[in-house]
Amino acid sequence: MSGRSLASVSFLVTGSSATAGLVVMRLGCPSEQIDFAQWRSELSGGVRVECRAALAARNEENAMAFAGNVDELALLQSVRLKGRVGSSVLAEHLGVSAASGQAAYDALIAQEKALESEGMISLTEKGLTELNDQLDAERVSIDEDSILDVLEAFLPLDEEFSALVARADADSLADLDRRAANVFDDLSAFVPRLSRYQDLFSDALTKVQAGELKWMAETGIDSYATVWVEIRQELCEAAGKTQN
Repeated sequence: MSGRSLASVSFLVTGSSATAGLVVMRLGCPSEQIDFAQWRSELSGGVRVECRAALAARNEENAMAFAGNVDELALLQSVRLKGRVGSSVLAEHLGVSAASGQAAYDALIAQEKALESEGMISLTEKGLTELNDQLDAERVSIDEDSILDVLEAFLPLDEEFSALVARADADSLADLDRRAANVFDDLSAFVPRLSRYQDLFSDALTKVQAGELKWMAETGIDSYATVWVEIRQELCEAAGKTQN
């Protein structure tokens, strides 16, 4: 094998009997002999090992899996965070047309990743499994120290936000939004999928400032508080932390 490089490849290990993590292995064969995009093995005890490149490739395919170019990870996570959601709210949340939102909604049902009841869907076990697989793949690319720094900067703002929402302080909300923007810019840089939340914050704040105060904290819509709670959960999970 003189003059030929051996492959050093990253693997993500997940499953009930293994601690999820990134494992780097050096394989005893030339790299050109390995089809990394397809490499996968199933082990005992529910442990799955996948090549990092395969995970990335699968996520890229999933991003285009639904009509209207709706990203499947964003779609699944939106349904999970909202618990139960209709197609119109889903479309507005994702920033796509009503037709694209309906197509994505229908696709989840057809693929048995979501179950519909009374005009709303929630994720099935199959949908949750797919979501968790895609989140695992996404987290592999996130720098742990950097995302923890973002979380540390966010937490004081989170305490302040809880207080101002409790007293329905619309004036202070605009100031908090301005100061939180840099934190959310940093978060979006590490997790690009979350950049959509900045548009949702802007839309909700504009409505609050126009006197529509329900957009500060009302549930069932993407009010400022609803969006804040979701971004808090996204950030804590990306950082590997449990919300208090």
